[in-house]
Amino acid sequence: TSVPPGARVFVDDVEKGETPLTIEDLPTGSCRVRLVKAAHKEALARIEIRAGETARLDQRLPIEKYRLFIKAEPAAAVVRILNIGPKFEQGMALAPGRYQVQVSASGYVTRTQWHELAGEDRTLAVKLEPVPEGSLRVASVPPGADIFVNNTRKGQTPGRVPDLETGQYEVRV
Repeated sequence: TSVPPGARVFVDDVEKGETPLTIEDLPTGSCRVRLVKAAHKEALARIEIRAGETARLDQRLPIEKYRLFIKAEPAAAVVRILNIGPKFEQGMALAPGRYQVQVSASGYVTRTQWHELAGEDRTLAVKLEPVPEGSLRVASVPPGADIFVNNTRKGQTPGRVPDLETGQYEVRV
């Protein structure tokens, strides 16, 4: 048997079925048993088969874990994995699966992507792009009115307010 069940059983490299499994008519002597299940560590055991006796093998298959590294640019970016509880740490060990990775930094566009972790340690390179800047053109009739953006005077109409990050602003004329 195995925990969890459903592991493929190989006796001397010949597949015999899946756990839980009873194998009849094995020759006496020593044999090598290997249990294999996706996303779990492989288990190897050597058992002795004696005439008239039943040999039993109970094996726990630990979950295979892989390390995740994220190289973010800028280096001070905050990395989060949104679909798990623990806080991200470089090289943290995770079970195989899909992870929603979010990388953010002030002044940069946040990136959120799904990544598959399976079969080996993984390093992701994530380069954030600066938040694009825009400008605001303001006109009035009659011209010459003061322009306020978020309660800060920015000039007079007709005029242009440069270098605004993408977002919402309160504009008064």
